Amino acid sequence: MCVGLNCALGASHMVPFVEKLANVVECFMHVYSNAGLPNAMGGYDDTPEDMARDNRLFFENGWLNMVGRCCGSTPPHIKAIKAASKEYQSRKLPDVGCPKMWLSGLEDLVVDDVHNHLGLPFLNVGERCDISGSIRFKKLMMAGDCATAMDIAKKQVED
Repeated sequence: MCVGLNCALGASHMVPFVEKLANVVECFMHVYSNAGLPNAMGGYDDTPEDMARDNRLFFENGWLNMVGRCCGSTPPHIKAIKAASKEYQSRKLPDVGCPKMWLSGLEDLVVDDVHNHLGLPFLNVGERCDISGSIRFKKLMMAGDCATAMDIAKKQVED
């Protein structure tokens, strides 16, 4: 399996996202950046040298297994990126550990300390405290009856 970023940004703008992904994914990583951001005329201004320089940070940190090009780049761009990558090793895949459940949202949630009867990560997500999933809970919240709503939440945790 491989994950990564493609298009929308130049390599210099992808750095924080690539770094975050490289620190957490357990598979191959790739980047196919644009030749910078589009200019006012819809073109791209990064030269092959610019693109090679901006991709070099990925190579220096060992974040990638594959690199390519996207909007605004040309064969000379890929030639410059290839030359910039030659002295670096590909990203080492992390050791495979116990499976974990990784959920996304405003902040990520890793569930690796709660397991089911099979020994696999498990998280019971209840709907009792969701105003779109429980009419009773919605009515309590609309009425400002937080104490009874809290009782529902406590019961959900106990169950």
